[in-house]
Amino acid sequence: LENGASSKVESTKVSDRFKALKVLTGIFGVGAKTADRWIREGIHDLQQLQDSGQTLNRAQQAGLQHYDDINQPVTKAEACAIEEIVEKAVSSVLPGAQIVLTGGFRRGKQTGHDVDFLITHPQEGIEVGLMPKVVSWLEAQGFLLYQKTTRNSYLESKADGPGRPPSNMDRFERCLSIFKLPKKEEQQNLTENRLQADRKSNELCEPECPEAAPDRRWRAVRVDLVVSPISQFAFALLGWTGSKLFERELRRWAGYEKGMSLSSHALYDNNQRKYLRAS
Repeated sequence: LENGASSKVESTKVSDRFKALKVLTGIFGVGAKTADRWIREGIHDLQQLQDSGQTLNRAQQAGLQHYDDINQPVTKAEACAIEEIVEKAVSSVLPGAQIVLTGGFRRGKQTGHDVDFLITHPQEGIEVGLMPKVVSWLEAQGFLLYQKTTRNSYLESKADGPGRPPSNMDRFERCLSIFKLPKKEEQQNLTENRLQADRKSNELCEPECPEAAPDRRWRAVRVDLVVSPISQFAFALLGWTGSKLFERELRRWAGYEKGMSLSSHALYDNNQRKYLRAS
């Protein structure tokens, strides 16, 4: 408090273990627990990981392959370029759907580490099954280097209110992906037909190509797509706008001060034992 810094924190930041932890958790799909295990096994950098023979899952393989791009900040211009692509994908398979850029960019930030989109439709229920169609469109156009889609697992209990989720993650249908974003000059010149021709001629590098190629015309960007029913959209938008600290304090305040349970799906009044709707 006296000098604005903690000697213990500063010494931790320059320690070999902290540096290794930061490098390894920078791999998409690698959490602190996995990184800590690797460090205890003598793995401290990417080269040691590649030489170790560790079995990596699909997400970790993609994260290691596109490590440099994923750990490079994403600009607002790049986020907007991805938004245009996602809007085209969604409108192609479900006209009338709504897409909102969320996360730090919605809070006014000019850079971020990934790009998040929330998707809904004014007609309740018509959004069911949308994600696989959007993913298929993006894959057909060559925009996805990696994707994993999960189904909506949220169930609203009328009798007992919202149950405690197994983690802090919401349970919307989502796609966690690594996007292949054409660089600015390509975005200005490529039409949809040109993109298809580029894929056929391998002008746009395939995933197995070395990422460090100097003439590569795209960069890898982490993108999350989330589909919400319109009845839950207001809560989803609040939850996905962030920040994490604000959301945590807001839910704590709702619980301790108002006797309510707030999530990205709903607001439940614990005293009246009923859900409060939002539009």
